[in-house]
Amino acid sequence: MDTGYLAQQVSTIISQLHTLFDEIGVPSHERDARDSEVSPDVCRQRKDVADARKALCITIEDTTEPRPARR
Repeated sequence: MDTGYLAQQVSTIISQLHTLFDEIGVPSHERDARDSEVSPDVCRQRKDVADARKALCITIEDTTEPRPARR
């Protein structure tokens, strides 16, 4: 999965949460505090996904390299 797509989805969700927080009356300073708590976790998870994707690509490349023909 493309990390850009994931980032877009996270941004969309955060925007929707802001709208919901506004509707139920959560003060902006509390919303900002919640965002700052979530953001590091999201960044860490995105990095973990990117690292796992890179490792998987390397594994696939290693297993699909052409092998010398047997004689």
